[in-house]
Amino acid sequence: MKSLYFRSPSSQLFTYDLATDKVQEQSFEDVKEQIFDFLGIPVQEQALFYNGRLIHDISGLETLYSGSIIDVNLRLQ
Repeated sequence: MKSLYFRSPSSQLFTYDLATDKVQEQSFEDVKEQIFDFLGIPVQEQALFYNGRLIHDISGLETLYSGSIIDVNLRLQ
């Protein structure tokens, strides 16, 4: 099991658990859908950051370590 942590714009943390055998099947779009379900931030307005870099710069969920914190921010209009 791989657990990722998401920090909302209001600094609220929530956990996203991935089954180890499903990590390569999951995409960041799936993760964004889960963020929408939890925080109500529409997918197109989300900007995800990991270690100061936009998440689309990272090749996939398998590159993230269990326990990684991803910051959820709002895109500028």
